[in-house]
Amino acid sequence: MKKQVLFILWSLIFVTFASKLFAQQSLNQWNQYVGVVNVKFSEKQTRALDLMAKQKNNNARQFTVGEYGYVSTGINEIDKRNQQFKVNSMERIFRPGGKYEARHRAHGLHLWYRITFDPAYEVNTVVDSYQQISVIEVANAVYEARISDGWNENIDTPPSISKMDLEFLDPLSFDGAPNDPRYPEQWHYHNTGQSGGTPGSDIRAQDAWAIETGDPRVIVAVHDTGIQVDHEDLAGNMWVNSGEIAGNGIDDDNNGFVDDVNGYNFNDDNGVIIAGGHGTHVAGTIAAETNNGIGVAGIAGGTGNNDGVRLMSCAIFGPSGVGANRIPESFVYAADNGAVISQNSWGGGSSNGQSAINAAIDYFIANAGGNEQAMDGGIVFFATGNDDAESNQHPGAYEPVVSVVATSNRDKRASYSNYHANADVAAPAGEGLTMSTLSTTKDNRYGFSWGTSMATPHVSGLAALVVSNNFGSLTSADLRTIIEKTTDPIDFLNPEYKDLLGSGRVNAYKALVSGQNRDMPLAVRTSNITTSSADLSWTSLTNASNFEIRYKPAETSNWITVSSNTTSKQINGLAEGEKYIVQVRAISNTGTSRYSFESSFTAGVTSLDAPANFSVSNVGEAEAELNWIKVFGAIDYEIRFKKSDETQWSVIPVTTFTQKEAEDLVPDTSYRFEVRSANNGVYSDYSSVEFHTTFTPCGTILPWQDIAYQGGAEVAFKGFIYRNKWYVDGDDIPGKSSIWQKKGACSGNVAPTVNITSHSDGQVIEQENLSVIRLIASASDSNGSVTSVQFSVNGTALAEGSSVDWLPANYGSYTIKVVATDNDGATAEKQITLTIQQDVNQLPSVSITSHTNGQIIEQENLTAITLTASATDSDGSILSVQFSVNGSDLVSGSSVSWLPGDYGNHTIKVITTDNEGGQASEQITLTLKKPVANDCDGVAAWSASQTYSAAGIEVSHNNFIYRSKWWTKGNEPGTGGPWGPWELVEPC
Repeated sequence: MKKQVLFILWSLIFVTFASKLFAQQSLNQWNQYVGVVNVKFSEKQTRALDLMAKQKNNNARQFTVGEYGYVSTGINEIDKRNQQFKVNSMERIFRPGGKYEARHRAHGLHLWYRITFDPAYEVNTVVDSYQQISVIEVANAVYEARISDGWNENIDTPPSISKMDLEFLDPLSFDGAPNDPRYPEQWHYHNTGQSGGTPGSDIRAQDAWAIETGDPRVIVAVHDTGIQVDHEDLAGNMWVNSGEIAGNGIDDDNNGFVDDVNGYNFNDDNGVIIAGGHGTHVAGTIAAETNNGIGVAGIAGGTGNNDGVRLMSCAIFGPSGVGANRIPESFVYAADNGAVISQNSWGGGSSNGQSAINAAIDYFIANAGGNEQAMDGGIVFFATGNDDAESNQHPGAYEPVVSVVATSNRDKRASYSNYHANADVAAPAGEGLTMSTLSTTKDNRYGFSWGTSMATPHVSGLAALVVSNNFGSLTSADLRTIIEKTTDPIDFLNPEYKDLLGSGRVNAYKALVSGQNRDMPLAVRTSNITTSSADLSWTSLTNASNFEIRYKPAETSNWITVSSNTTSKQINGLAEGEKYIVQVRAISNTGTSRYSFESSFTAGVTSLDAPANFSVSNVGEAEAELNWIKVFGAIDYEIRFKKSDETQWSVIPVTTFTQKEAEDLVPDTSYRFEVRSANNGVYSDYSSVEFHTTFTPCGTILPWQDIAYQGGAEVAFKGFIYRNKWYVDGDDIPGKSSIWQKKGACSGNVAPTVNITSHSDGQVIEQENLSVIRLIASASDSNGSVTSVQFSVNGTALAEGSSVDWLPANYGSYTIKVVATDNDGATAEKQITLTIQQDVNQLPSVSITSHTNGQIIEQENLTAITLTASATDSDGSILSVQFSVNGSDLVSGSSVSWLPGDYGNHTIKVITTDNEGGQASEQITLTLKKPVANDCDGVAAWSASQTYSAAGIEVSHNNFIYRSKWWTKGNEPGTGGPWGPWELVEPC
C-alpha cells in the first residue's frame, strides 16, 4: 500500500510539471529526453571552438542554425553528424565563468556541449554516432532527474511569534531544548519515544548543540526546488551574494550569473528564486533558525540571532521537482561562490561512464573552499532513492559522493528506502505522517515529510556543524571520514539488510567530538574472533605511529592495556563467551589523544546453552510474539517455525534481541516454534517447542496491516474487531492505541491461553528420596470459558485439573505438558522440561581466620593464643569445629585458646563436620620465637626518599650505623665503596 501511495504521488508530480529547457520534449522508454545529447570535445578542439565562438560573437555560449540548415562548426566530422541529425543548437553546458573562467577551463568544463537535434532520431543511435568521432571524448544521453519522494505540505501552521516578542523568550541554554514551539515534534533530532519511537533513534542534535550550533561563514548549497528565501524561519540564515545588486540585470560580481542574490534559478536561467515546498523543507532541516521562538529548529540553525550556517538556493527544478535543466552548472556555481557542502535529494540518469553531472560534482569536490576558507575541498550528499529496492540511484551511486539511506523513528530501515552495498550512511526520515520529518515548507508553513530526501539534509546539516566547529582546518576527505566513522550501528536492528545501510545511522554529537579530537582513533572494529583472541583495527586521521589499546569484560571496571605501532592489534587471553568493551587512543610527539568511542564484541565459544523460558504470546491471525532469556556467550539467535502437520521449516532472520515477531502466518493454523542461540557459526540445541494455533479470521473483516486507514475503518486484530475514530497511519496498533476502539470478539472462536506457573523450563529439582511434586497451571479464555486442563508427563496423562500431584518413578529428565480446552473445543498447550536429580551432600568449607600459614609470632614469655575459624555449609548446617595442635585436639569450637608449651614450629589444623557427616579441613604452620634485641634503637632508619643535607648525620641500615660525609639523597648506605656518601660507624 505504501508503494502504491508513493507511486501515485510521483505520477502526479511527473504529469503536472516539466523542466522549462525540455518542456516541449518527451521521454523515451529509458527516461532519456529525445532530441538532445551531451558531448565533451577533446582538449585539442579548444582553439577551434573558441574561434567559432568569436566568429559568431556570442561569447561561446550557444551556436544555432546557420545558412546550411544545421549548426556548422567548421569541424568536418562534427558538421557531417550535425547535418545528418539536423542539429539546430549547440550550447555550452557550463556557461563562460567570468572571473572563474580560467579555473573552469583548467577543469575542462569549456569542452562540454549540449546538442539539440531532430527528435525523430533515436537518442542512443545519435550518442553512438558522436562517440565514434575522434574529436569527441564523451557522448551520452540526457536523463530525466527528479526529487526523491512524495510528501505532504498540508499541515496546519502554528501561530508565529513576532520578532518583537523574542526579547521576552529565555535564551537557549544548550543544556536543554531550544524554544522553537514545534521542536518537541522533531523526534529526528531528539527522540524521547514521542510518536511511538525508540528513545535515542535520532542524530543526537541536542547533545551536539552543547558544542556547536553553526557558523555563518559556512555555506550549504541546496540543489533542489527553490527555497522560500523570505520564510519567517529561514530568512535570517539565507546566503546573500554581497557582490550582486538585485534587479539591475548586470553580472555585478563577474561570476557569470546575473542578479544571483540568494543563489540562482537554473531551471528558468535567472536570479529569481521561485519557492518550492520540497527545497524549503530540505533547507529547514539543515538550517531553520533555531531558538528564535518560531516554528521549528534546524540542525545548524544557530542560536536565534541569525547566526546559523548559510543556505544557498541552487534551484535546479521548478516547483514540480522534475527536469534536467542546467543541473551540472549548479555544482560549479556553488563551488565558485563559497559553498563547501552540496545537498541533493534527487536522482536520475545513468551511472555508466562519464557525464556532465559527474564532471560538475568532481569540480565541486576539487574546487570548493580552499586556503583560509571554511574547508579545503567540497563534500556532496545524495539520497539513495525510494524504490524499496537493493539499489542506489544515480548520482548517489557515484563513488565520490556520500549516499544516504533513510531510517524510521525506531532505527529500522524505512520501508520505502533503497539499500545497497555502496550506500555510505543512514539518517532518520521516518514514515507516515506524524512519524516523519517536520520542517519548513513554502508560504511560511511547516509540514511533515518522509523519504530519503528528508534523510539526506540531516547529514548535510551535521556536516555543516562539524565544518563550523573546525573552520578552516578540515579537508573534505577528513569530513567524510569523520561522518562515516562516527555512526551508530543499526545492522543488528536490520539483520536482513546487514552491510546494505552504510556504516550506520549518523550521530552529530560523536562527529563533533571526533572533529575536535581528530587525533582520536575512529571506528574500532573486530574480526577473526576466537574463544581466546580477536583482531582489532581502527582508522586514524593523523600520522600517529603509536596507539594504546585498552579492553575489559563489559561487567567489570578492570582495564587491560596493550600497545601497537600500527592501526591494528590482536588481543589474546580472552574468556570464552565473554562480552568485551574496547577503546583505542593515539600517542604522538604532540601528545596523547582521547580514547575512541567504545566498541564491543563477544568472544567465541565452543558450545552454547539453548535459550530458556521460550514462550509464544500475543498470537493473532497472522502473527505471534516469541520471547526467551538471554544466553551467555550468544551474539544472536535463530528462530524457525512450521505448520504442525508439515516438515518444512521457515527461518526468521537472525536477531540479537530476545524477542521477535513471527509474521505472515496462516490463520486458524497450528504452528511449532523453535529458537537456538548462535555465536559465529557455533549453535546450541533448539529450545523447547511451543504449539500455538493462530486465530480464525473475522469473516469479511480483513486483518490489520501496517498501512494508513481512513476514519471509520474496521480491522481484525488478535481475535477482535476494532474500529478507528479518525485517520491513522500504520504505527498506531489496535489494542495499544486509543484511536482504535474494540467492538468485540470475532465470530470465530478465540483459543484459550495456558501457562505452567509452578516450574520453569529447564528447572532442576533435587530430592534425597523420590517424592511428590505438585504441578500447577494457569489457563484463561478471552471469549468463553476453560472447560478442562490436562497435564501429562512424557506422554502419559495425569489426573485432570490445573493443580495435580505427580510422583516421579526415577531420577532423570521429564517432559511436562499441559493442554487447556475451551467451551468450543479450541486448545492451547505449554511444554517444559524438568530434571529430577538425587540430592548429594555438598561438603562444608572451613578456613582459619586468626592466622596465616607461615606466620611468625614473637613472645618474650609464652602466653595463650586465640585460634579462630570460619565454617559454612551450602546445603545443610555445621555440626562441629575441632582445632588440634601438633596432632593433639583442643576443646571443640570455632574460637579456642591455646597455650604453647615451647618455642618453635607448630602445626595448627581445624576440621569441620556438617549435619550429614561430611568433613572439610585446613592446616597451617605457626612459628613462635623470642624477640631479637635491636642495638640500633634510637638511631633513625635510613630512608631513600629523605634528603640528608649535611655531613655527620647518623642512620641505621641492615643492623649497622652509618654517618653521612656530605649532602645525599637516595644513595643506600653500604653501597658505593669508599667513594660513596656514607661511612660505616659500627654494627648495632
